[in-house]
Amino acid sequence: MIKLLDKELEKLAKKLVQEDKVIYTSDAEKDIIKWDYSKKLLKRLFSSGILIAGKALYSDKKEYHDRNYCISCYRKITLYNLLSQHYVNIAWRFTNDFKEVILFIHTSPCGGYEINTYKELKS
Repeated sequence: MIKLLDKELEKLAKKLVQEDKVIYTSDAEKDIIKWDYSKKLLKRLFSSGILIAGKALYSDKKEYHDRNYCISCYRKITLYNLLSQHYVNIAWRFTNDFKEVILFIHTSPCGGYEINTYKELKS
């Protein structure tokens, strides 16, 4: 079972995002355009998402241990007026030790591993 982010840190992170205290890296800005996300959508997804430490989610990938992740999902109407489920992964971290601002590093659709993790943690 994957360990979730500490409840106090989760509460603080979600509060900062709700207050629009977010900085987007250039990679995150490119991802927003590439995947057709809006900052408003990412803010909503972050508020309802599952926050996990990078070390817990990707224990075998040390390059991801210095950040946290938010896995979330939303429903979107497709071209044929069908409702489809979309899963999003947001890489983020606090900008400094004072935890006053959130830095969105990267965002993308979830792969199978992240989707399964989300479903497992939600059940």
